[in-house]
Amino acid sequence: HVTVLECRALKKMGRGLNDPYMAIDVDGQTIHSSTVHSGGAAPCWGSAAGEPMMFRSSVESEVSYKLRDKVPFEAAAVRVSCHRMSRAPGYATEPQEPAYLSCLVRSQPQNPKLAMSLAVSGIRLGTQPLLAGIKHMNRLEQVLATRELTQTGCDDAIMLDAAGHVVCTTRANIWGWIDGQWRTPLLHRCGVRGTRRQWLVNKLSGQLGVDVVECDLTLEQLLEAEEIMISNALQGFVAVGAVDGQSFGVRTQTQRVADAYYQLVRSA
Repeated sequence: HVTVLECRALKKMGRGLNDPYMAIDVDGQTIHSSTVHSGGAAPCWGSAAGEPMMFRSSVESEVSYKLRDKVPFEAAAVRVSCHRMSRAPGYATEPQEPAYLSCLVRSQPQNPKLAMSLAVSGIRLGTQPLLAGIKHMNRLEQVLATRELTQTGCDDAIMLDAAGHVVCTTRANIWGWIDGQWRTPLLHRCGVRGTRRQWLVNKLSGQLGVDVVECDLTLEQLLEAEEIMISNALQGFVAVGAVDGQSFGVRTQTQRVADAYYQLVRSA
């Protein structure tokens, strides 16, 4: 069973995809290349103005079909990246210009860590409201933070914006159980509105009967939480056991979310 977990778009490419070229890479080896027929569907992903960034069903179905046929793993993580193939100079785009879809596939461990240890990154995230929430391919800040992370011995690192607000970790959204509700950073200046984050906000919260609040959070406020968890498409919802050496032993609410998410995925 293969699910496309993550889609990244480099730039909005005109009105839509014009039969993009697709290559499938499994653990560093290209095993398939072809043309994906978009059927003239447009637009195929969103802009910074708030339109959802997602494949149209015709493209998604064809990509998923070819992945199921080619991927040898029982459980796999798939990243689909969409690159523009423009002949225009500089950063200009052309209407109906072709695109390149690269599918990177690797086996996915089925036993995630029970609790993550987090550092606090010294790399601050820049503010750009027009790109806030979008999973685009400019991840240089995360690259720098991950390089810094290797010196700490921690699993991941919390990232703040220039004003000192908590935004995310280098690869996940972050949550704090504070005053009987899940609080997560308000991502209107920077950061990514991850798919698991949206599941908890829009679906799981109602199923569990808990309040979810999007708000500005300082690091000090987050560290006062009874529980902290992180979420992303590959790991689901995972408890945080420590932040910069401060321990978080209670994980009751995190386990409720993780269990509900697991049941939701199993029934899909």
